[in-house]
Amino acid sequence: TVTFVEFLPYIPGEKILQERLKKSDKAKFFINHELISIDGAEQVESITVKNRETGENKEIQVGGVFMYVGFEPNTAFLNGLVELDDKGYIITNNDMETSTRGIYAVGDVRSKAIRQITLACAEGTIAAINAAKYIGELA
Repeated sequence: TVTFVEFLPYIPGEKILQERLKKSDKAKFFINHELISIDGAEQVESITVKNRETGENKEIQVGGVFMYVGFEPNTAFLNGLVELDDKGYIITNNDMETSTRGIYAVGDVRSKAIRQITLACAEGTIAAINAAKYIGELA
């Protein structure tokens, strides 16, 4: 069984995936809960979550923990400065350049199909090299 602990009072993400998971007897959900602790002597044995509405804590037996934070890109602060796709992700070219010259985007805020830390690291390298070239052109 996979246990999902969601801080928000709803399950974010694609509706079709939510429906499939809700129908599965191999998935449990704790919505509007906060992870308080990960516990165990030599390995992970349990987690403690807090119901954000009632304040009640609950210990849940688990064999591992996989952290995932966020499904929505934090791009509102850009306020029209760069082009975004219909879901709010920043559109870039392969050099990580945005629609505004001198602004680069990498990682999970970038419009793309796969979101992994290894890709974000590689994109950061690409952006840094291209930003250095851009700055060199200004001098």
